[in-house]
Amino acid sequence: MKTRHIYLKIEQVSNYSPVAPDDAEHHKHRLDCMRNMDHADSSIPQSEVDRRSLDALIYREYLDATYTTIKNTPLIATDINEPR
Repeated sequence: MKTRHIYLKIEQVSNYSPVAPDDAEHHKHRLDCMRNMDHADSSIPQSEVDRRSLDALIYREYLDATYTTIKNTPLIATDINEPR
């Protein structure tokens, strides 16, 4: 039987917003189909991003026992919307 080691670490993510999960990927997020007040340019305004923010816990997988190398492969390889 082959032994497989999986290294998981629970980490806190402060001020996570599902509509703007990563500052480096704002071109993929904050898009909205509404054209109402504050949505004229079809983007979600910063005030609404802030209202949707929360503190979260995530289980992050690492490749080593010292928890220094994060496993960055997406859960679903073809999912272009999955945050980094």
